Amino acid sequence: MSYLKYFQSYKTLALALAIACFSSYGSAAQAESKLLNERVSSSISLLNHSNILVSQSAKPPIQRQKRDDPPNTGDTNRETGASGRSACSIGSANNLKITALVPTTQATDQENQSGKTSEVVWGLTADQHPTFWFYLPYWLSSECYAEFVLEDETGTEIYKTTLTDSQNSHGIVGIKIPTTEPKLKQGQWYQWKLSFYPGVTKAMSVKGWVQRVEPESEISEEGVAFYEQTGIWYDPLTKLAQSRLQNPQDQELQAEWEKLLKAVNLEAIAQEPILDFTDK
Repeated sequence: MSYLKYFQSYKTLALALAIACFSSYGSAAQAESKLLNERVSSSISLLNHSNILVSQSAKPPIQRQKRDDPPNTGDTNRETGASGRSACSIGSANNLKITALVPTTQATDQENQSGKTSEVVWGLTADQHPTFWFYLPYWLSSECYAEFVLEDETGTEIYKTTLTDSQNSHGIVGIKIPTTEPKLKQGQWYQWKLSFYPGVTKAMSVKGWVQRVEPESEISEEGVAFYEQTGIWYDPLTKLAQSRLQNPQDQELQAEWEKLLKAVNLEAIAQEPILDFTDK
């Protein structure tokens, strides 16, 4: 009988010890789980706080407004060289190609399934009467002259002018649409063409498109930064060219001019002089 009581007492003691151990393990597990939850919550809070700081300090990427692509007529070109003998004086031995100062893009020919791409020459402006810029390596005269024509998409002539006197100089010329002429309509494409007549051979021409758009908002940037943010080309180009005409020795203006032309792969003519044709 005493042995049985002893065994029951031992059994009771073992059960008590098991319950105590289980309770202790459960409390430790709960404590560890609580600590882990606190650490996770703290990490999430820290991460959220970090994201808030990043979103407050980092500027969102600039989203340009989507523009309609210019008509891909397959006949635009940004530069052209002499195809034969010329009676005109050459002003530059380094850059012999007539060049339009305007960007280009590659477009797929939609008329066939070959997937062939062609160069499309075009630029945007916010000006109702923009200025178009070209590099001419020849001296202009009554026998060696340049003719500029602007047409709408239907081929109707909007403006036409002739350049005949460069004062025995070569360089970059600006052709401004006079304010007396019709304003460029917003959202409409216009085609321009500059032809140079060298006297004894056929004319050499460059051709491209321009569209007038409205800026999305006021932009404080100028030069290449303005172009990169808005996609508008002619306005920062004209402003820089006019500033350089007024301050030809300004090195900062020269550097910004070079950066702008380099942005559209025209750095080869960045050192060429700018001729004051804009008011003629």
